[in-house]
Amino acid sequence: MRTVRPLLAVCLALVVAGFALAADPKPQEAIVGKWEPQDAKGKAVLEFFKDGKLKITAGDFMVDGTYKFTTDDMVELKMTFGTETKTEKAKVKVGEKEMEMTVGDGKTTKFTRLK
Repeated sequence: MRTVRPLLAVCLALVVAGFALAADPKPQEAIVGKWEPQDAKGKAVLEFFKDGKLKITAGDFMVDGTYKFTTDDMVELKMTFGTETKTEKAKVKVGEKEMEMTVGDGKTTKFTRLK
């Protein structure tokens, strides 16, 4: 019986750790969806798709692009404006309901997930 208790304790710890890891999705998965800047509510929406596509909408203005994670906290954004393509790297921190994005100039923008 003495050897069973430590074994059960280890198994329980592994199960709890597994649930904790499963509850915290990778940023590559968590970023998928619609996001609104907290300082410009109702004025712009960023939408990240599973296939790496990105759509930015601000009123009647719309920009298509792509994104890809280079590390767990760095994303490369490519946006096309007419015939010109712009590439921007940003540091991101993605939560369940909030996201922070810091672009190359050091400016951080906070976003709220839309339902």
